[in-house]
Amino acid sequence: MIPDAYAVPRRSERKPVRKAIVLMIDEGDLDARCAGMTVDVSDHGARVEAETALTPGQTLTLVQ
Repeated sequence: MIPDAYAVPRRSERKPVRKAIVLMIDEGDLDARCAGMTVDVSDHGARVEAETALTPGQTLTLVQ
């Protein structure tokens, strides 16, 4: 799990939320779906864990 220490201050507070989700990952010409879990959420985004490797800052779509 990623520690809660950030090099750059957050724009909004993160709140712990564990919820099963489905993500759509834009991989160029293909869109891939994978299962995952939220770790925490804020007004500007969410930290997630997924069954596939994700890149920090990668754009994802929350399907469910």
